[in-house]
Amino acid sequence: MKAASAHNQHGTDHLVETAGRLKEDVRELTGAVRDASQEVYKAGREKVVQFQKTASKRIADNPIQSVLIAAGFGFVAGFLLRRR
Repeated sequence: MKAASAHNQHGTDHLVETAGRLKEDVRELTGAVRDASQEVYKAGREKVVQFQKTASKRIADNPIQSVLIAAGFGFVAGFLLRRR
Protein backbone atom coordinates (compact mmCIF):
# COMPACT_ATOMS: atom_id res chain seq x y z
CA MET A 1 0.00 0.00 0.00
CA LYS A 2 2.86 2.37 0.83
CA ALA A 3 4.40 1.64 -2.57
CA ALA A 4 1.19 2.67 -4.35
CA SER A 5 0.98 5.83 -2.27
CA ALA A 6 4.60 6.71 -3.02
CA HIS A 7 4.00 6.04 -6.70
CA ASN A 8 0.93 8.29 -6.69
CA GLN A 9 2.89 11.04 -4.91
CA HIS A 10 5.67 10.78 -7.49
CA GLY A 11 3.10 11.01 -10.28
CA THR A 12 1.51 14.05 -8.67
CA ASP A 13 4.90 15.74 -8.22
CA HIS A 14 5.74 15.05 -11.85
CA LEU A 15 2.38 16.45 -12.96
CA VAL A 16 2.88 19.62 -10.91
CA GLU A 17 6.37 20.07 -12.33
CA THR A 18 5.13 19.56 -15.89
CA ALA A 19 2.28 22.02 -15.34
CA GLY A 20 4.76 24.59 -14.04
CA ARG A 21 6.95 24.20 -17.14
CA LEU A 22 3.89 24.42 -19.37
CA LYS A 23 2.76 27.59 -17.61
CA GLU A 24 6.17 29.17 -18.16
CA ASP A 25 6.19 28.12 -21.83
CA VAL A 26 2.76 29.68 -22.34
CA ARG A 27 3.94 32.88 -20.64
CA GLU A 28 6.96 33.05 -22.98
CA LEU A 29 4.85 32.38 -26.06
CA THR A 30 2.33 35.01 -25.01
CA GLY A 31 5.12 37.55 -24.68
CA ALA A 32 6.55 36.61 -28.08
CA VAL A 33 3.13 36.92 -29.74
CA ARG A 34 2.56 40.28 -28.06
CA ASP A 35 5.94 41.58 -29.24
CA ALA A 36 5.38 40.32 -32.79
CA SER A 37 1.90 41.83 -32.98
CA GLN A 38 3.22 45.19 -31.77
CA GLU A 39 5.88 45.12 -34.50
CA VAL A 40 3.29 44.30 -37.16
CA TYR A 41 1.04 47.10 -35.89
CA LYS A 42 3.93 49.57 -35.89
CA ALA A 43 4.98 48.62 -39.43
CA GLY A 44 1.40 48.85 -40.69
CA ARG A 45 0.91 52.21 -39.03
CA GLU A 46 4.10 53.55 -40.61
CA LYS A 47 2.93 52.40 -44.05
CA VAL A 48 -0.45 54.08 -43.59
CA VAL A 49 1.17 57.34 -42.48
CA GLN A 50 3.54 57.23 -45.46
CA PHE A 51 0.64 56.51 -47.84
CA GLN A 52 -1.30 59.42 -46.35
CA LYS A 53 1.63 61.79 -46.84
CA THR A 54 2.14 60.62 -50.43
CA ALA A 55 -1.55 60.94 -51.25
CA SER A 56 -1.76 64.40 -49.71
CA LYS A 57 1.27 65.55 -51.70
CA ARG A 58 -0.12 64.18 -54.97
CA ILE A 59 -3.49 65.82 -54.34
CA ALA A 60 -1.79 69.14 -53.54
CA ASP A 61 0.40 68.86 -56.66
CA ASN A 62 -2.51 67.93 -58.99
CA PRO A 63 -5.78 69.27 -57.52
CA ILE A 64 -7.81 69.23 -60.75
CA GLN A 65 -6.76 65.70 -61.64
CA SER A 66 -7.55 64.59 -58.08
CA VAL A 67 -11.07 66.06 -58.23
CA LEU A 68 -11.71 64.45 -61.62
CA ILE A 69 -10.50 61.05 -60.38
CA ALA A 70 -12.68 61.31 -57.26
CA ALA A 71 -15.68 62.32 -59.39
CA GLY A 72 -15.03 59.36 -61.69
CA PHE A 73 -14.95 56.94 -58.78
CA GLY A 74 -18.13 58.47 -57.40
CA PHE A 75 -19.87 58.15 -60.75
CA VAL A 76 -18.85 54.49 -61.15
CA ALA A 77 -19.83 53.65 -57.54
CA GLY A 78 -23.19 55.38 -58.00
CA PHE A 79 -23.79 53.59 -61.28
CA LEU A 80 -22.97 50.18 -59.77
CA LEU A 81 -25.05 50.75 -56.64
CA ARG A 82 -28.04 52.05 -58.59
CA ARG A 83 -28.13 48.92 -60.77
CA ARG A 84 -28.92 46.71 -57.79
